[in-house]
Amino acid sequence: MFGSANGNIAALSTHHSHTHFTVLLDQLGNLFAQVDVLKNVIGSNAQTIEYLTQQITQQAQVLATADIYRIMAVIAAMLIVTIPLIPERVIPAQKALQKNIADRVNARNSSGEIL
Repeated sequence: MFGSANGNIAALSTHHSHTHFTVLLDQLGNLFAQVDVLKNVIGSNAQTIEYLTQQITQQAQVLATADIYRIMAVIAAMLIVTIPLIPERVIPAQKALQKNIADRVNARNSSGEIL
């Protein structure tokens, strides 16, 4: 049961991380297209590109984690709201039977019958 939930959360996290990475990369590309000064300042060397990639990846993972926590909070809130709708727990048959037998024994003992 928990393995399935863990797999679903991991898949959801991966999907959100890729989505955020794409959006952040698109915004960075639009920023470079609009501002030629950044191209001259940052340049296009491999270290700068690697640094930007690491920063975008880290930011995408943080945003994806925030999304997952938000989704889990909504699910928890929905479950809390449904608590009053759940019927009261019924005594299991085995315990009810044991209670019935104990009640009969107590009734016999109080009436003075010999077992």
